[in-house]
Amino acid sequence: MRLVLTILGGVRAGESVLVDHVPFRMGRSPENDLALVEFDHISSDHAEISAGPDGRPMFCDLGSTNGSAVRRAGDAGFIDLRGYRRRLDGIGP
Repeated sequence: MRLVLTILGGVRAGESVLVDHVPFRMGRSPENDLALVEFDHISSDHAEISAGPDGRPMFCDLGSTNGSAVRRAGDAGFIDLRGYRRRLDGIGP
């Protein structure tokens, strides 16, 4: 799996992060694959990207306090996940 995430806010806005393995974990904790220590609204273990049953990337909010939202490149709006798992191509649950 090869996926590129782009950080949209904060001091790291515009930074691209390569996701080249799964599971790929994100959060404030420095033990995460993507440590977002400068964001106080992100939980220590906030979210994870894994491979879905069909091999496509899946984003899962890990029960974070403030929820998660993702946006595909070229899309205007965000998908608010609030603890739900979602294919990153925006199709299906």
